[in-house]
Amino acid sequence: MSTATESSNQTAAVNAENWRGHEEQLNQMFSLYHETVNPLISVYNALEGKFPVGVMNELRAAFSHMTQSLLEEDSGEVGRHLDRARRHVKRSAVDAYKYAAQAYSRVYGDFRESYRNVDLSSVDNFQFLPRLTRLKTRAGQLIHEAKMVESGVHTDDEMYDAYEAAFNGYAELYECIVGALDAVETVSLKAAEDEAAREKNRRTDRLIGIAGFLVGVAGVAVGIVGLMA
Repeated sequence: MSTATESSNQTAAVNAENWRGHEEQLNQMFSLYHETVNPLISVYNALEGKFPVGVMNELRAAFSHMTQSLLEEDSGEVGRHLDRARRHVKRSAVDAYKYAAQAYSRVYGDFRESYRNVDLSSVDNFQFLPRLTRLKTRAGQLIHEAKMVESGVHTDDEMYDAYEAAFNGYAELYECIVGALDAVETVSLKAAEDEAAREKNRRTDRLIGIAGFLVGVAGVAVGIVGLMA
């Protein structure tokens, strides 16, 4: 005979029939996750070495509502839970765009810091730096516009569109950097070689100068000794 405690610990039975008639809504959620959220999580994880907590929290909330929709006995509540799940998945996509854009922005910052002492003006026939500057300015404008949308009265779709545009701006900036890395590294290595050659020449000049000074001192010393003889 089961005890009350054992009964309370039993997993509630789900009813897959609850989702009948909601196929389009479910397909939209699954497609958004598969085609947008998951790839963006991969981008962030690859660049930052961790998972975006905000995105995971929204997905957790969405999954909770989807699970609850399968446990409901009231058909009206099924739709309500699925609608809430859809909104959480949409917000997870917005957050995923934010996180990925931030990761790309940090790549830009690291790139500029790494090559701050290298003259990159000649890269890509003098086209790289102007394009990089133009893309960074545009990405910055787009993320600012997205934040302004978020701070005001907005719909989920409006915020999604704004952050998608901002992400695309930073993605283009990232692709510009990655596409020029080989040329940039070639210029950097050449600059390092040139600097090493200049340093070698400076050391040689110093040694010659020291040697000349010592020869001069020796000549003076010989002259003094000759006078004292």
